Amino acid sequence: MALGLTSCNSGLVESNTTAADDIGSEGECTPGAEGCPCDIGATCDEGLSCVDGTCQTPVCGDGVTDPGEECDDGNDSNNDTCLNECILATCGDGFVGPGEGCDDGNDNDDDGCTNDCALASCGDGVVDEGEACDDGNASNSDSCLNTCVNASCGDGHIWVGLEDCDDANPDNTDDCLATCEQATCGDGYLWSGEETCDDGNDVNSDACLNTCEPASCGDGIVWAGEEECDDGNSSNTDSCVEGCKAATCGDGYVGPGEGCDDGNDVNDDGCTNMCKSPSCGDGVVDPNEECDDGNDVNTDSCTDTCSNAACGDSYVQPSNGEQCDDGQANSNANACTSTCQNATCGDGFEWAGNEECDDGNDVNTDDCVMGCLDATCGDGYLWTGFEDCDDGNTVATDACTDVCDEAVCGDGIVELGVEMCDDGDFDNDDECTVNCMPPACGDMFIQQGEMCDDGNSDNDDDCVGNCETAYCGDGYVHATDEACDHGGTPDENCDSDCMIPPMMDTGG
Repeated sequence: MALGLTSCNSGLVESNTTAADDIGSEGECTPGAEGCPCDIGATCDEGLSCVDGTCQTPVCGDGVTDPGEECDDGNDSNNDTCLNECILATCGDGFVGPGEGCDDGNDNDDDGCTNDCALASCGDGVVDEGEACDDGNASNSDSCLNTCVNASCGDGHIWVGLEDCDDANPDNTDDCLATCEQATCGDGYLWSGEETCDDGNDVNSDACLNTCEPASCGDGIVWAGEEECDDGNSSNTDSCVEGCKAATCGDGYVGPGEGCDDGNDVNDDGCTNMCKSPSCGDGVVDPNEECDDGNDVNTDSCTDTCSNAACGDSYVQPSNGEQCDDGQANSNANACTSTCQNATCGDGFEWAGNEECDDGNDVNTDDCVMGCLDATCGDGYLWTGFEDCDDGNTVATDACTDVCDEAVCGDGIVELGVEMCDDGDFDNDDECTVNCMPPACGDMFIQQGEMCDDGNSDNDDDCVGNCETAYCGDGYVHATDEACDHGGTPDENCDSDCMIPPMMDTGG
């Protein structure tokens, strides 16, 4: 059998059959057999395809998309839509196909060819070699410029949210600082054409105001260390005069509180050194003045009428030892005495309406006691010559009665805890004895119903039991004349004479 060779692209396909094998006995090809002619679209035998009008074994590159092939364009170009391996061209296959700028066959997105098969460029969203950033947009107001450079102060683009301005220069004297902040008064940089000074603080009392203008006399702000005052005006009749000096007597300007100001230190001309026209209170004693201490204080040694202070002038002068001064109302019977002393208990003067008495001493045994009160029974003080006692109360039943007499039996007042009764008489035959006790057997007083009362409880004397006269048969042995007492019933132990009977003879 002859070996048949068929050309397929640049390769050779070996076939084990020849056209002769499929030629019939009459020299004709069997339709559909390999090597036999076929029309386009005609059906060849199984496993064959009609290629260029001949039934052939299918091969990649024969221009017919056979089973197992994605495509077959019959050429050897890898730059069209079908590769030489009969697969569809795709980005990443390593061949630059239609619509691709490049294809390096890898998945590295940051080399010269992106994973979208486009040539790497600024703005493609991929940070390539030589790029600091790539955010895939053309905005210059975010963190990555459209030149793929990181945004920074001084790049000439305002980074929104981080920069106020960006004029692409380091000049701090224009409207945008080198820190990309808007120039303002107080930032410490002199804004050319807008500011005269800028000391970078909010202190208004130094050489540069908070308005970035130089401090000057008359600007209304006191320049520390340079000005005494600054009221912002040119008036010399207020408290701040020309040159921003505090107004003072002698500066030649009539200021607040001054009647004159002649700018000299002569005290006896038309204007005193206190800047007053000569008058009481100017500190200069004139012929019609007793004194002049230059003030209107009435509590020192010179009053505001330029008279020497004195008790009775209605002004209290402590330096003169005055405690009060009611003027013409000073009186020893009032709150302020004639010597300008506050009325007090013990000063010897009875203060009308406030004191009952005032004897000028602190003795409480006379008729005027502490608090300048008239001595009375019950005030707690013993009034010599008038009271026997004074316990500071009006209770009549204690040791000191309510008339300040010492309590005694017979005063008619029952002293609690001491007396059981007190009828104020010396009769021992009534309900209260002279001992201020209710009558009772044993009190030594014979009361109604008693035969005797010897004041003791002995029953062997002449008065026994319930104050009865002793007798034979009373039940008590009378020591002087009885040997026994039968208690009213004589027996063998005690006879009717209260004597012990002789012993009876019991012998035979």
